Amino acid sequence: MVNVKQCRTYDKEFKREGVRLVVEEGRKATEVERNVGISKSTVTRWGRKMKEDPDNAFPGKGCLKPPDEKSELSDGSWNGSSVSVIS
Repeated sequence: MVNVKQCRTYDKEFKREGVRLVVEEGRKATEVERNVGISKSTVTRWGRKMKEDPDNAFPGKGCLKPPDEKSELSDGSWNGSSVSVIS
């Protein structure tokens, strides 16, 4: 039997609240880790994402952030040459 670690998922509101506890209330990430049950690195990563793009930090499971103007997909220059077809 193989042990498979299940990933826990958190909704956008939960993530924002975790970040708010650190940013607005001045709590340490380790304190949030203890009280809420998420790792310090997770809280830190969420905070970094919120700082980089507050409106699109947590788009949801399977949802992508809006395309960046500089990305090769959004400027129309992508021609599919990097896609390989497996037959």
